[in-house]
Amino acid sequence: MNTFDAKKRGAALLLSAMSMVACGGESIDQGPTGTVEQAFTDLPNLHHIALNAHPNNFSDPQLFETIRFGNNAIWNAYRVLPKPTNVLITKVQERGVGFDTHIMVTNQTSDQTVGKNVLFHGIRSQSGSFTGFNNATDAMGAPDVQWRDMALCEVGTSAGVPGNQNDLHVVLAGGDGILRHTIRFTDTTDWQTLTPVSKSGSKPPTGVMRVACAGAPSAPGTDGDLHVLVIAQSNMTVKLSHSIRYGAGGWQTFQTPPLPPSTPSFSGLAATIDSNSTLNVFLIDSNHRLLHIQRFAGGGWGAWTQAPGTTTYFDVSAALLGSGTQNPGATALLFSDQSGSPLFGVMPANANWNGFTTTPMRNLAQGVPAGQVFTGVSATATLDTN
Repeated sequence: MNTFDAKKRGAALLLSAMSMVACGGESIDQGPTGTVEQAFTDLPNLHHIALNAHPNNFSDPQLFETIRFGNNAIWNAYRVLPKPTNVLITKVQERGVGFDTHIMVTNQTSDQTVGKNVLFHGIRSQSGSFTGFNNATDAMGAPDVQWRDMALCEVGTSAGVPGNQNDLHVVLAGGDGILRHTIRFTDTTDWQTLTPVSKSGSKPPTGVMRVACAGAPSAPGTDGDLHVLVIAQSNMTVKLSHSIRYGAGGWQTFQTPPLPPSTPSFSGLAATIDSNSTLNVFLIDSNHRLLHIQRFAGGGWGAWTQAPGTTTYFDVSAALLGSGTQNPGATALLFSDQSGSPLFGVMPANANWNGFTTTPMRNLAQGVPAGQVFTGVSATATLDTN
């Protein structure tokens, strides 16, 4: 999550589906043409890009984008975005770092034009232009393994100022079950070597299936901490684990939070952290219910709670909202449900489910073709001075 204090975030909240990608070389249309949502009219801009496919043709998915403008709560109509050429996307995640949005894509091993597992990286600027994707695999020394999941986080550095010098941290779950970590340094644009977290002595679990991370606020002149959460399976046991990569160096030994009331699934895991260093964790259990727990600045954990309603969730992503007067510090949540429909909801800053509802994106943004299936979600906040 963005490491700046929520009061300093004149943020554009970017929401995307798991297989999301910005269109190479194009700018985002800023004209409001869609549907007005009545609640939470002070939220930052929301960018939502979804991978969709017809149920009878999953081999050729398309990309759609819509924007929700925070100043008037109007959603643009969905529009089609071009995909990376000859690449079958399996995962996409994005993260705001200062004024830029970093996007990473994984591919299917069977891609004839690529021939191996690749991590692609690109940057969308504040204006909406996109650099296109570059192959970051060799730059970070990544092994040729299929990637089950990845999470991107902004972490403050001692040189960091708003819109400048914060670094991009990437946490990856490989098909070999190994958890790996790397950093893209903003000041040099260099990648740190992608390294198994186990080499830090932090004892991460094996069989990692899902990952999430959140960058904690950093004090002036210090590097920020990175909170990492994983869902792993070992000997038929599925559990959630948590660790911290300290800004001063080194990792905390992985620990197990309080057991959730039901078994975690591999469907969805997300986290945010606020200006008080309260970590909010969201996961989907094996019954496709949405669960939430908090970890407080002192290290103690709260109690698990369950989102109300009967929605069957299949993925979740979360992003901390900025300085809106109505819900400062609230968490924006994007989901996919059993039917493959994207949903939108907001948890207030007090982390109380009272009054929580989800709204189908089909009801908020026009232009979704009939019979399409949307899967996977991602969320981020990017500083915006416009």
